[in-house]
Amino acid sequence: MRRSAELARFRGVFRALSEVLPPKMVGLDLPVYLVLMSRPPGGHMGAARVGLRQGKPAIIIELDKGCVERDTDMAMLLLAHEYAHALTITEEEGHSMLWGHMYSIVWKILAGEDMDNEDTK
Repeated sequence: MRRSAELARFRGVFRALSEVLPPKMVGLDLPVYLVLMSRPPGGHMGAARVGLRQGKPAIIIELDKGCVERDTDMAMLLLAHEYAHALTITEEEGHSMLWGHMYSIVWKILAGEDMDNEDTK
């Protein structure tokens, strides 16, 4: 029962994040979805990619379900990392300066830090 509660809580965090910082805020006209899976592709703990969701283009974040169940703190770091990739999905370089900036913004949101004084526009 605890594991399903953790997964539900984690999905709630993702939903809140995607409402506070939707891809539209950075000029991407695609919805973002979270998929928790047993083994994300490529042997990684997570990935962000553009794919089809219900036949329409979307940004899909795939995370290791086991990580979310075992280590919530690590899962939050992973979510911040992949959400930053989702927001910079059009960048050629995976870990560009823009990605780093987005990562810091996402992490601050997840950590509950005050964003009123941030230059996020």
